[in-house]
Amino acid sequence: MKLFHAFIALLFVTATAGAQSKTGNVEANFNKLLHTAGMTFKMPTGAVKAPIIKNKQLPYQYAVKYPSRGIEIRYAILPKAGITAKPTKTPLNGTSRTLVNDPFDNLSMDVATKVAGGVPDPKMQIGGFDPAEAKKQFGADKATFWMINIKNNSFANGYKFCNMVAMHKDNGANAYVFYLANSLQDIMKAFKEIGPYNIYYNLKYKQ
Repeated sequence: MKLFHAFIALLFVTATAGAQSKTGNVEANFNKLLHTAGMTFKMPTGAVKAPIIKNKQLPYQYAVKYPSRGIEIRYAILPKAGITAKPTKTPLNGTSRTLVNDPFDNLSMDVATKVAGGVPDPKMQIGGFDPAEAKKQFGADKATFWMINIKNNSFANGYKFCNMVAMHKDNGANAYVFYLANSLQDIMKAFKEIGPYNIYYNLKYKQ
């Protein structure tokens, strides 16, 4: 019996060490990526680290969550060498407005479509930050935000809504932040109660 308990204890210690090692690797890899991309990251106030979930739609490198609020925030950084995009004629907001010549917008549309479930959604809403605001808040040369209704897929794993922030730095990396929840109202409530500078402007390019 003593041998059995010792074996169980050994399994527990091994599993704990493995989990800590895996968490440490995620942290180290994300910090390395931040350095390569010339970016900084501040942990959102009150959030806890969340595991990276492998999925078919979209890889990402870091995640945090607010369990009591049903909100998860994921971060994906694409260094310049990994950026490719083809011109597209996909309509935005159900209008004839198109993304044709801007690789960043084309790539962001591809990312948003993957988040939505892989099928273009005419109800998807897109907005842009004023260039001066993008520079001030994110250190970016361009930034856009996307309101995405999610169909069941392996990326969302149960969430129904995503507010995606897409950022671009000339001759640098593109970055994406995904605020996942069951509704826009849940996200807006969190922004108001936690404070936008404590939850929304946490990933930035170095000025």
